[in-house]
Amino acid sequence: MKFVIVMLIAVFSTIDLYGQILLTDTAINVTDVNGLRQGVWRKKYPNGNPAYEAFFKNNKPTGNLKRYFDEGGIAAHLLYGDLSTYATAKIYNKAGTVIAFGYYLENKKDSLWFYYSDNSKIVENEAIINNKNVKIRGKVHYKIGEERYKNGVLHGISRDFYPSGKILEERQFNNGVEEGVCRKYFPNGRKQVVVNIKNDKMHGNSLSFFKSGRIETMGQYSNGLKNGKWTIYEEDGTVKQIITYKNGVAANQNEIDSMHNFQLEEMIQQGANERENLRQFLQQFGLNPEQYVPKK
Repeated sequence: MKFVIVMLIAVFSTIDLYGQILLTDTAINVTDVNGLRQGVWRKKYPNGNPAYEAFFKNNKPTGNLKRYFDEGGIAAHLLYGDLSTYATAKIYNKAGTVIAFGYYLENKKDSLWFYYSDNSKIVENEAIINNKNVKIRGKVHYKIGEERYKNGVLHGISRDFYPSGKILEERQFNNGVEEGVCRKYFPNGRKQVVVNIKNDKMHGNSLSFFKSGRIETMGQYSNGLKNGKWTIYEEDGTVKQIITYKNGVAANQNEIDSMHNFQLEEMIQQGANERENLRQFLQQFGLNPEQYVPKK
């Protein structure tokens, strides 16, 4: 009789007054009477390698959550706070190098995110060393970009960088929409392009420069299209050509120097494309926190 009583106490002592399972250190992959995940959860790939490990409280991750590549090695490490609403995140490539670091709030990107080069790739670029232009080539691990987020969308200044650490490009966003001045820079730190952006389109004054710092082109955009007088300069400052545009069409189209059918739009779009390529590159490592939260 005493043995039965002891067993009953042992069983019921694992359940609290609210029907929650009181977990021990050895309990793994446990759900409570309400079907909510509690405590340590671990899953493996079919090949036996770990897929993830996490700690849950009432079906929400808390503390460490780690995701792994199927061939081995950590892919992501999130550290959740007690309320499971805020998490710091590190994203890794298959070589074990951190390629992104940032924060999530309610499973949405928040505040500042940093992105780093994949050191398995060869990088070649220019840098200024001892006041001389030099080529950098090799396996370089450096910060390639930083972005600011609010409620999961870009908000604030975003920057891309050269391997030297100098700024390559900077843009401004307001609740996911690009607004303000976009600047691109040469590797020597001097401005290459300065253009105003409104509602994701070039709008207002635009300037491009030679590496020497002298102005190369000057004009205006209206809702993404060139408008009005555009001036093209020689590097010595003399005027090479003046082109008048109306809604993106040149009045003297036949006179346009093809070498100077200047690629401002292409340069600005290239920056946007490179940023999108970066996001797609990171997506392969599961940058969406919703992908981290393990399914049963």
